[in-house]
Amino acid sequence: MKKRLLSVLLTLTMVLTLLPVSAFAVDTKDLRDTEFHIMDISGLKQLVAEQSNVDAEDVTIHGVYVNGTQPNSKPGTATGNVTEYYIKDRTGFGSKGDVGLMGSNGRLAETHNIWKVLNASAIIDPASVSSITVYARTDVNWLGHWGTNLSPVTIYLDKDDIILPIEGKLITQIYLKNASLEPPVETEYAPVTDTADLSGVMWQPEHSPGDFDLAEGTQSSGYSYTEDRTIYVEFDLTGTEAKW
Repeated sequence: MKKRLLSVLLTLTMVLTLLPVSAFAVDTKDLRDTEFHIMDISGLKQLVAEQSNVDAEDVTIHGVYVNGTQPNSKPGTATGNVTEYYIKDRTGFGSKGDVGLMGSNGRLAETHNIWKVLNASAIIDPASVSSITVYARTDVNWLGHWGTNLSPVTIYLDKDDIILPIEGKLITQIYLKNASLEPPVETEYAPVTDTADLSGVMWQPEHSPGDFDLAEGTQSSGYSYTEDRTIYVEFDLTGTEAKW
């Protein structure tokens, strides 16, 4: 009996070793071949120039990193497998201005105004993209090298500007129409008692939005439920009272 059990275990072990690695990578197998297209290189230059206080005409883009979340829920950055060292290398062996490393992290070959980044190094979920980090220089020579490396610029994206791939496609398009150099403001919640001063965003446990009365002129800008049915309510005005 022991020999038979040992034989079964050995057989199972052999079968598992024959399985491809991708069989264990269910979360990432559909993301490996995806890529990000930043649809406006000129817009990148304008935002970099604004943040760095330089002339946009002097700015050249040398690399872009796409920030989001990995399938394991940890933060991740798609780099196209291109290192910061390569991007910042000012010699003729580093990233060329407005060209980058085409095919991995660089200008799309078919156009002069789209920057392509492969979803590689850390593989992220396209639906989780929140910002991009832009590496740029000024005063490069006519070959696109040397010059002065600017500090990396983080651009925060609006969800409406991220066009996820349609079925059968691998490209996530990133526009800059609503992009910002300022990080989004995180909402803070304060407890509401039977009578409370509204100082911004409040929460009401175990009540529906219709269970309380606001002082005249106070407007609710929205509410949502959490898993424990707590209701979060945002108010536009401050210094008023809510009662229920």
